[in-house]
Amino acid sequence: MPLDANRPGVVLSPHPDDAVLSAFSVLVSSGPVHVVNICTALPTPGTLGTFDPVFGVTDSHALMRARLAEDVAALGVVGRTATNLDFLDDQYRTQPLSTEALRAALGPHLRGAGWLCAPAGIGAHPDHIAVRDVAVRLGRELGVQVLLYADLPYAIWAGWPHWVTGGPPNPRLVPEVRWRTDLDGVDVASTTDDLLPEPVALTPAEIDRKLAALACYESQFEALNAGPIDRLRNPRIIGFELRWAVRT
Repeated sequence: MPLDANRPGVVLSPHPDDAVLSAFSVLVSSGPVHVVNICTALPTPGTLGTFDPVFGVTDSHALMRARLAEDVAALGVVGRTATNLDFLDDQYRTQPLSTEALRAALGPHLRGAGWLCAPAGIGAHPDHIAVRDVAVRLGRELGVQVLLYADLPYAIWAGWPHWVTGGPPNPRLVPEVRWRTDLDGVDVASTTDDLLPEPVALTPAEIDRKLAALACYESQFEALNAGPIDRLRNPRIIGFELRWAVRT
């Protein structure tokens, strides 16, 4: 489904970096596009989240400040900006993300939007699932087209499926099987009929820009890239994205 360049679009990013990681093809589309980052509140100084130690830090407050600055730089590569909402990341909370509070916070940012792009929830991160579910419901209520993007790096645990890259199928590897439980949670009548897959191949110029944007996330990139595995820069990974158009 081609994006309507005449109407503004909104990309929902559960955390700083998700939009660039997983919906870069949307960010570089023509027409107005705005990013809304959901979980960007600063944890209390001295806090150390459950996952943050993998980034080699001892203070999640300082890390989040760095991440926000990195996101500004990354989005600047494609001339986009973001609005940051005041929700804590799951690892800094003791309660689930409030869907009612999220609905209320998103409302003003969706007025006049022609389409909405949100995570599909692959990988079952609770923040991604909460944002997805609210996006699908709001899209239905507002009559706005909803697109769901395949969450990276979760979706490419064993590479893209052959029907995304256009390569030959591997009879011994069907990576999308591990997506099924996550996609079954999408609030539509049938994932088979109501989630329409749209593989996207980035151009060489877009690949270069995406790599430049990803490099801005200095605090995150080594972990997201799986260190020496270098998964995000793999030509069979970086050149492709996947989204689904939701038929509501």
